[in-house]
Order: sequence, then C-alpha cells, then structure tokens
Amino acid sequence: MGGGCEVSPKGFNYGITIRDSYWPPALGRGKLLRSWGKRMNDYFTSASDTSSAQVNKRTVPRYTFIATVDIVEPVTDTHFSGRISEISRKGCYLDILNTLPKGTVIHLMVSRDKGTFVTAGKIIYVQDGVGMGVAFTDTQPDQLAILDSWIDELKG
Repeated sequence: MGGGCEVSPKGFNYGITIRDSYWPPALGRGKLLRSWGKRMNDYFTSASDTSSAQVNKRTVPRYTFIATVDIVEPVTDTHFSGRISEISRKGCYLDILNTLPKGTVIHLMVSRDKGTFVTAGKIIYVQDGVGMGVAFTDTQPDQLAILDSWIDELKG
C-alpha cells in the first residue's frame, strides 16, 4: 500500500487522488497518468478556447442570471425544461443536459419572481450534455421591455 498521487499536469488541479494500491504494476501507472493528464489539459485548453471564441463574438455584456426556462422545439413540439445561467439583451446560456443541434429554432419562456419573458431563439452553439448558447430572434417590444428591466437590475 503506497501513498497517493495528485494528478495535476501543468498546474491544473482536478481534485483527483489516485492511490498506488489501485494500480497493478503491469499497467505502467506513471505512463497512464501522464497520458491522462495531457488529455485532460488538452480538453480544458480546447474548452476554454471555444468559450473565449464565443466571448469575442459578443457585442453586448452578459450577466449571471438564474431563472427557469421552458423550451419548445416547434417542428416536433418537443418540450424541455432547463435553467438560464447567463443572459444578455441578445441571448442567453441554457444549462440543459439534453441539447439540441446548432441552428435549431426554439421558443423560450423564461420565468422568475418578477415576471415572464417570452421570445423565439436560435441555438448558436452547443456543449453536449452541458448546455447551449441561444440568440434571441423576433423578440416583441413588450418582451424587450421585460428583458431590459431585468438587465437594468443586474447592472446595478
């Protein structure tokens, strides 16, 4: 029974401890850990590159915003529920496990204690099993007024 080994390539700490006793010597634990660490580092680097590319395309600020959302994909009349974690005047990020393909047109109903915001949207990027970035489309003026009031609250 040996000690533990923290897996943290290039300064990343993934919070994973691997005990020597879990690894038979024939597996080459050191080589496996280095390989795993490189793959994890590549994953997190590429994930951050993707989100920074999305940030560079934004023309309005996003705000942390927690609210429930009901989503309808109108072609198949499929209904989903999820959570919004970020919002802007032009779109939002939906935390949802069952994502839809990029380019899908959807209808959103965002609910919170201070009202409901309803609009159409288009999925502009997808993070499988995590969530989707949505651009608002064809938002009616009365709905924009609701959204603007929420954003004004978030600014203050």
